[in-house]
Amino acid sequence: MAGSSLAAAELLLVVGLLGWFFYSQQAASKRTAQLKQEQEPTPTPASDSSPSTRDQH
Repeated sequence: MAGSSLAAAELLLVVGLLGWFFYSQQAASKRTAQLKQEQEPTPTPASDSSPSTRDQH
């Protein structure tokens, strides 16, 4: 009986540690994505008078 209680406690500990690890990795990934999005410069729109967009006949 004591052995099964110890096994259950160990299982809960391992499951808890795995859950905490995956949660912390997900939170870190979201933080990194948010920082990367904030640091990206906004693209400047191309003007219509550029030679590549003008009709050249």
